[in-house]
Amino acid sequence: MRPHSRNIHRHRSRETVSALDERAPRSRPLADVAPRLRGLSVAGLSGGLVFTWSATADTFAALDACQYLTGGPCVQAAATGEPVHASPKTLLAGGRWELFATAAAAAGGRSDVVASGAGPSQ
Repeated sequence: MRPHSRNIHRHRSRETVSALDERAPRSRPLADVAPRLRGLSVAGLSGGLVFTWSATADTFAALDACQYLTGGPCVQAAATGEPVHASPKTLLAGGRWELFATAAAAAGGRSDVVASGAGPSQ
């Protein structure tokens, strides 16, 4: 590639990024949307395995790890593609996902955990 053509490519890339930025919806800080949220993790599904992309704290990554061992709302959502609503208290009372429920309760989880997946084929 000649130097001149690289400069054109860079210029077009900046124009594209600028145009996309102008059209992008403006986001609000998460604390404004969910003021009582203590943290979260983002998980992905690849080759039939669920994994943590990112977590706001080690506690949330550890809770994900509990799910990967014996099941939990994130794993179910990834497998079915449907949202899962669960709270540690309800899970403990029902005996469902005991490792995750116990760990979430020990970590101070009180509010509902809502996990949704893109579906088993993605």
